[in-house]
Amino acid sequence: MKTRSRNKATTGLVNVEAPSEAKRRPPPTKYNSKVPLPNVTRLDGPAGPSQARRSRRVQEETGEEKDDRRTEEWYRRVPVFRIRGVYLSHLLERGKNTAEGKRIAESQMNAMLDWEADAGSMIVCDEDGQVLVCVFGWSLTGGKVLQELGEPINFKSAPYYPGSRGRTLCDVKESSATDRGTYHDGFTIKRYHTVMQGVSSLVTPVANARDIRHPADAFMAYPEGREGVDEGSSAHESAGVKHFVHGWPMQGHPHGVLYPSGDMVKGSFAALTASHYFEATKPLSYAVRARFKMCFPQYFEKYDKAFKAGQFNFSDPGPFLGRALVWKLQVNVHQDGLDDGPAGILPSGYFDGGELYLPDLKLKLSYRPRDLVFLMAGHLFHAMGRWSPRDGGDDLSPGRAGTVFFFPKASFERLEGKPPRWNIDTVSGRLPYTS
Repeated sequence: MKTRSRNKATTGLVNVEAPSEAKRRPPPTKYNSKVPLPNVTRLDGPAGPSQARRSRRVQEETGEEKDDRRTEEWYRRVPVFRIRGVYLSHLLERGKNTAEGKRIAESQMNAMLDWEADAGSMIVCDEDGQVLVCVFGWSLTGGKVLQELGEPINFKSAPYYPGSRGRTLCDVKESSATDRGTYHDGFTIKRYHTVMQGVSSLVTPVANARDIRHPADAFMAYPEGREGVDEGSSAHESAGVKHFVHGWPMQGHPHGVLYPSGDMVKGSFAALTASHYFEATKPLSYAVRARFKMCFPQYFEKYDKAFKAGQFNFSDPGPFLGRALVWKLQVNVHQDGLDDGPAGILPSGYFDGGELYLPDLKLKLSYRPRDLVFLMAGHLFHAMGRWSPRDGGDDLSPGRAGTVFFFPKASFERLEGKPPRWNIDTVSGRLPYTS
């Protein structure tokens, strides 16, 4: 594979080419803008390089124990805030992705463009103490314990969100320099992003203009002057979305068979690639699982039981029945139309910008790789700020990716109360017997 070497002069801007270069390079198409394979020969182990000589099973168990401890430490030190004037009950009553709702959200987002983004871990609630958002970012309490494990948090008495002052990435750098107990509550992300690039190279992601979540641009332009791009080739990369969902009904047939999504099973090669994805990303999947259990325990219990009833690929630990792999796309203001409960989102890759906007809450998060956010995505408008690709070096291509962990409402309603393996054992209840 031809290696793209690092260019120290990279500016991070896109679509800025000299006229002669623009003439030489053809317009991007799916044939000349394939996602390159990662220039990586071995993935880091589930428990990190120090455990590489141990068996895979031991590494996975060690990695899971580490994630459990990190999640517990997050709980002990995470601050809790309420948002003034916001009530979950009101959010549940409004329609999804209405034109007026989007207009208001976009207007508020534009007013927030110059705000400093919050980089800190936190739990965000409404006026009544209903949890809306949980952020795994930077711990900025100086190591101070705010609540012990087993101690319930009085969400209704939490202080109002004070803004991002003292919680920005600049504050993180200053705090780290003075060694005041600043550390990150997330996880390593390079292994996961490497797998995402490999999967996107093998099965090209599709940018669907009908998908209301994203703009219709199907290609990402590489940074200006990037070395290793042939003069006769496009300086772009295909962008799009894959949906890996264990089971959901066909549109218009809510009581029909729960089918695995086409991206998981449409062709034997796609099925093999999806199986590789779930197996290779188990470490991160468990990290997300452990943190979700801590943030939304009641939803976790419901999701986990329904997930086991509808599970199709058994390398996935759950509890989310679906994932959306967003590859190199900008993300506009939207609500997740298929969701009713909380979802998990995380970014990965090499990029500048891409902050997370939550206009309903007047909240702007730095949202960098290693961060993880759980939010009521079906009821809160959210968007990513415009981002530009930054060179990933010799091994990975530039640009931003995102992953959404979700549970489709229609699938949950079918699977709730069903026993483990119900969908496979009965083919969505079509068979009179169970295996």
